[in-house]
Amino acid sequence: MKVLILFFLMGCNVIKFFGNEDNISEEFFYNPNSEPFIEVNFPEQKRTKYISDESLIRTVNFNFLPFGELWCSSDDAQNFVECGDGYVWEVADYNTEHIVEYRGDNGNIFSTTFTPSTELPNISFLTCTFEVTANESFAAFYGRTFSDPTVACIGDGVQISNAGADSPISFAFPNITVIARQGDVATFSSAKATDSIFDDVSRGNIDYIGLKVTGNQVQQIAFNITGTDVDIEDVEIDLTGSASAGIKTSTNGNLVNIRSVNINLTDTGSGEGIYTQNSNINIYDSEIQSGYNAVYFWKNSTSTYVFNASNSVFIGNKINPPNGSNPGVLETFINEGTNSHQINLTDSQVISNGGAAFLVKNAAGIADINLSRTVVKRGGSVNFDGPAIVVESMASTNTLVVDSETYFCNESSSAGATYTSILNDLSTNVIFNPSDMDEHVNNTDIGSC
Repeated sequence: MKVLILFFLMGCNVIKFFGNEDNISEEFFYNPNSEPFIEVNFPEQKRTKYISDESLIRTVNFNFLPFGELWCSSDDAQNFVECGDGYVWEVADYNTEHIVEYRGDNGNIFSTTFTPSTELPNISFLTCTFEVTANESFAAFYGRTFSDPTVACIGDGVQISNAGADSPISFAFPNITVIARQGDVATFSSAKATDSIFDDVSRGNIDYIGLKVTGNQVQQIAFNITGTDVDIEDVEIDLTGSASAGIKTSTNGNLVNIRSVNINLTDTGSGEGIYTQNSNINIYDSEIQSGYNAVYFWKNSTSTYVFNASNSVFIGNKINPPNGSNPGVLETFINEGTNSHQINLTDSQVISNGGAAFLVKNAAGIADINLSRTVVKRGGSVNFDGPAIVVESMASTNTLVVDSETYFCNESSSAGATYTSILNDLSTNVIFNPSDMDEHVNNTDIGSC
C-alpha cells in the first residue's frame, strides 16, 4: 500500500488542484496516467512591507505528480522556465497572473494559475535608502542622515545598542521605515532605565518591521507611539525590568497597527505589554505576555476608542493578587463619562495566571466587551480563584457580548486555581446573557479546559 503524506504549515497559503477528490484510487499515487495534481505553496506572510530584494516571500513551492515536470510563465505563456524545485516571482509581477504547467511523461499537459497579490495581499516592496551592516550605537544610528522618506534597512545579525548614555531613537521627519528582512535577526538593545528605546515624537507614517527589541532596566518602553499611521510588524519585544511597557500609545484617536508581534515582559511587578491611552488599536496574529497587565486601556477623552484583536493571545502572569480585581489581563480605566471604549476579540485567547481575565474599574464612561470564537482561560499554576470578568465602581451601563463559540474554562480544576464564575459585577449595571454561550448553563458553570 502506498501512502501520500502532505504537510501543511500554519499560516501558509495553499492552492490545491486534483481530480476525483472524494474517491482517489491507489493507482493515483503511481500511475502516470492519473488525473493531474498540483499544490502551489506560499510562504507565511508576517508583514505588509518587504525589502525589494527579499526572495523568501516571493518563493513558491509545489507538490505535483512525480511523472512529469512543472514549467512556469509570467508573461501569458510566451516564455516558460522549469520551476518544479521552486519558483521566485519578480516584484514587478506581484499583480501578474502566473501559469503553472504540468507536462507529464506521457505527453499530457495540465495547467493552473496563481496571482501573488491574491494569495499574499496588501504587500508593498521598499528600496533601502541605506543599510546598516555592522554593530553600532543608538547615537550612531539616529545620527545618520534621515529625510522624508527614509527606508533604514538593518542587516542580519546586526545589533544596535545603548549602553545607557544615548537618547531614544527618534526622527526629525515623517515617513520613516526601520526594517529587516523576514527571518533575519536585527536587534535594538538598551541598558538605559526610565526611557524609551524607540520614540516617534509624534511623527506620521513611521513603520518598525522585522526587529528584535530588548532591555533589562526598570521603566523602559520599547515603542513610545504618539504619531499617526504607525505600524509595528513582525517584531519581538523582550523586557525584563519592572514597570516597563512593550508598546505605549497616546495618539489622540489615531490608529496603530500591530501585526505578528511577540511581547514578553518577565517581571511580575507593575508593567504592561501594551499600554494604550486614547488610541485606536488593530492587532493581528500576536502574543502579548506580561507579569502584570497584557493590555491596559486608559481613556480620558470624550471620543470612542476601539481595540480590535484577532488570532492573538494575551497572557497575564501576576500571581496571588490581593483580590480578584487586581490586576486584569486586559484592564480598562475610563475617567470620562462620554462615549465608550470597545474591546473586540475574535479567534483569540485570554489566559490569566493570577487575577481576572477582564477588569473594568473606576470607570465613568462605558466599556463594551465583545468576544467571538475566543477562549478565556484560567491557568493551572496559580493559587488563587475568582471570576473571569470583574466590573467594579462603574457609573454607567456597560455591555458584554459573547457568541456561542466563546469558551470559558479552567486549565486546572484544583481548589484555589480556578475561575469560580464568569462575571462578578459589583456595579450591577452590566448587560449579560449567559444563555448565549455554548457549554455554559449559568454564570457559575465553568469547567476544566
